[in-house]
Amino acid sequence: LYECDYPRDEIIIAARELQKRIGSGVLPEDCALLVPKNYQVRSAVVILRSFGLPVAPSGMLSFFTQPTTQTIRRILGVLADPYNGVLLGELLLDPILSIPPLEAHQFLHETNTRKLSLATLTTYAKGKLETDRIVWLGNSLRAWLEGAASRGLYGVIQTIGEDLFFTRPKVHEALIRDVEVIRTFIHLLEAQYEKNPHITLAQFVAYLDRLDHYGH
Repeated sequence: LYECDYPRDEIIIAARELQKRIGSGVLPEDCALLVPKNYQVRSAVVILRSFGLPVAPSGMLSFFTQPTTQTIRRILGVLADPYNGVLLGELLLDPILSIPPLEAHQFLHETNTRKLSLATLTTYAKGKLETDRIVWLGNSLRAWLEGAASRGLYGVIQTIGEDLFFTRPKVHEALIRDVEVIRTFIHLLEAQYEKNPHITLAQFVAYLDRLDHYGH
């Protein structure tokens, strides 16, 4: 046991211990470092690698750092709370949604971001072409929100995946990665349904936040 003043010192001590054991013949794949919260894994990886140790971060951490995962989490967050202006602003600037950055920044500049909501996009869409990507985002969010009420959480996650990733041509590797992300969301939802068959979208979003923060 070691008593440390800072979490970083704990990881450094662990790194030295792992370095010593691997140097004495222990295989790296037989070693593991456990931390209480998922966000600490990121700093642990950096420190361990600085000691020359080969590191494979947890699969759940890799899942949450995927751009596709982050996009879907933002969408689910807005669907759970259509008045969440922070998430909606992030969606407007999300590269996966292909909204031209200059148009997104101009829209945000002309809009009171404190009052930014799904209703704001509805107002913006009046008189605009459907090919406008901001209009597309507003229309898609409304369609997904209606789908969540009629088709349930399974259906809306599948529809988001289809609309975002499977309707446009992609290289095989990227398509496989996106499919795996959607499957992981479905598996996480299935696990929660077993505990609470009446889970709401807001509860599922809160569960994802906890899972990302504390780890799997």
